[in-house]
Amino acid sequence: MNNTAGRWVAVASLVAALGAGSAQAAEAPDLLDTLHANRVLSDAQYEALKQQRTATPHWPGIDGYIQFDAPLAVGNDTRLGSRTNLRRFYVHVHDGIAPGWSYTTTFGYFDGKPYFTDGSVTYAGFGGLAVTGGYFKEPFSLSYLTSPKDLLFPERPLPVMALVPGKKIGLQLATHGARWSLAAGVFGGAYDQTADAAPGVAGRWGESLRATITPWLRPAGLWEVGASYAWREADSDHKLSFGYLPESFTVGTKLANTPTITGVSWFSTAGVETRLQVGAFSLQSEYLMAHVERDGAPALSLPGWYAEASWSLTGESRRYDPTTGTVGGLTPRRTLSAGGAGAWELAARYSALDLNSGGVSGGFERNASAGVNWYPEKPLKFMLDAIRVLPVRGGIDAGVASTIVMLRLQAAY
Repeated sequence: MNNTAGRWVAVASLVAALGAGSAQAAEAPDLLDTLHANRVLSDAQYEALKQQRTATPHWPGIDGYIQFDAPLAVGNDTRLGSRTNLRRFYVHVHDGIAPGWSYTTTFGYFDGKPYFTDGSVTYAGFGGLAVTGGYFKEPFSLSYLTSPKDLLFPERPLPVMALVPGKKIGLQLATHGARWSLAAGVFGGAYDQTADAAPGVAGRWGESLRATITPWLRPAGLWEVGASYAWREADSDHKLSFGYLPESFTVGTKLANTPTITGVSWFSTAGVETRLQVGAFSLQSEYLMAHVERDGAPALSLPGWYAEASWSLTGESRRYDPTTGTVGGLTPRRTLSAGGAGAWELAARYSALDLNSGGVSGGFERNASAGVNWYPEKPLKFMLDAIRVLPVRGGIDAGVASTIVMLRLQAAY
């Protein structure tokens, strides 16, 4: 069986499994109707509440957040550059539009320009199966699917940003149980506007899937494992490149960055992940491998991995949802306004990305980071981080090293 046929068999099998595990269900009954049918509400109460609900104007949910980054010190800034910037300003609009139907869309502002971040429509009326279409993140990587406002560090790990598929236009099927999640989709091209410098590499079309399971789940802890895979056909010009900034947008130079790779026929990325959380302590790690198939040239293998740990000094735990395989943020038990000290969190991370393979020299970068996060109130977050970029091996920046110290202010609404 050739590669293309094998992939389509795998996708068809997964879609069949999703359908088999999610029996079609009727639309959820209206709550008022249920209460009235069970004689909890009298006829007069039922009619009065229905009229009140009809007369009340309905507004969609609107929320978002803003992030400011400032460099406190940048070593070798002649090469890396240094800047204070508005990292993100997101306005998120979401709502249910009919039984089983919902939409979400996000607009942002970056580098002096407004831009469209994502938008999708979901139908969840098939019992445990949800169908989503639009422009959104492909199902890949625990770190990438974590919201930017809930990250342990200001930026995601270097290998995640350089190797994940990113956001694309596509159609996704997702289902879950109490301790597992499964999502798969077919995706086309990316949205052209890239003001947020979104991760991921281009490509004409492809498919992605991610599966997670939580074999150990307790009120005070959990252990999650997962795997992701993405395949994509090359663009019509058969060119490709990988790379990203050294885990901070206060600098402007990519130290790990491949030259343009030519003759690309297709490429893929595979990843495995795990997260251990016990009380206020958490440990998370992922390993990713990108494979690039080229016509008339050796295939490329570009690996990367990271491990990060956190400890809440004030005892809070980050929220983890085993039904979606995603991590949430930290909520302070006692805020500053309530007479407490807010939540304090220590963080450490080591990441590595190797973009040297098959005659392509993009550099091997390793970063060691440490930070402290303070949440004085639920909507506020202050982050102080130090990133040590070890001497780069290979590439045009071979031997370059740096220490980046930065501060972030985040406010959510």
